[in-house]
Amino acid sequence: MRKVKIDFCVSQMDGASGITSIVEKPTIDYLVSMCFYIFEPRVIGYIPKGKYLEFPDLIQMLLVAGEKVAGYSFDGYWQDLIWAARMIMSRLQWILRICAANFYPSSKCLIRFVPDQESI
Repeated sequence: MRKVKIDFCVSQMDGASGITSIVEKPTIDYLVSMCFYIFEPRVIGYIPKGKYLEFPDLIQMLLVAGEKVAGYSFDGYWQDLIWAARMIMSRLQWILRICAANFYPSSKCLIRFVPDQESI
């Protein structure tokens, strides 16, 4: 589960512009999908060749086709791998910049390019 704190008052309205409910700064719990996906080989047949397909779209296609889609609920420790990779890259960039600035004249710096976090 992922808890998301909303910093605003959340309201719902009916079709006639009437407010039907209101909650001050709610925390919403979501069951999120993380990391590992295992498919039967036949699922490849649902993926259009040469076209970009988002993961939720694939799952929706499978559900519409009547395929069984199962999940495993895990409440232990997990780490967002992209976040971890960005943190490592950020620290590495900082270390390399400090080392380059302190130990190598800019004209002789062996470290010329370190990709920024967005290129991960």
